[in-house]
Amino acid sequence: MRVKFYRALAAAAAAAITAGLALSAFAQPPVDEGRQVFEQKCVGCHTIGQGDRVGPDLKGVSQRRDREWLIQWIMAPDQLIARGDPIARELLNKYKTPMPNLGLTRDQVLAVISYIDAVSAGGAPAPAAGDRRAPSSPPTVVDWRATADPR
Repeated sequence: MRVKFYRALAAAAAAAITAGLALSAFAQPPVDEGRQVFEQKCVGCHTIGQGDRVGPDLKGVSQRRDREWLIQWIMAPDQLIARGDPIARELLNKYKTPMPNLGLTRDQVLAVISYIDAVSAGGAPAPAAGDRRAPSSPPTVVDWRATADPR
């Protein structure tokens, strides 16, 4: 009786591992997904190692900024500006154009950061030149002066 139980348990574990490996083969690596998102949403304003544009050059940004702050900034820059975050205000003052809220998920943001890190380290190709206009998603921009200065 015990032998049958252990055999069934081993078979179930092997099936679960095999299924997990099969599914992971179809999952897109974060760097590849990050490149796609970067080229669709970010390349209109940013470069990685080619200088500032509408927004800052992102080469090595993970070394300059706290990771959780960076995630929050990419996911909801309007909220950080509205809260009066000093780094967000500094960026707005320097670049004059607020970064739009692109509606990215946390997984997409993590993939973009992985891609930026890989390009910064020389482990992935830089984004395609392509169309350098601003992202096609309608920006969600909040007038930070109206929300950050409650006079």
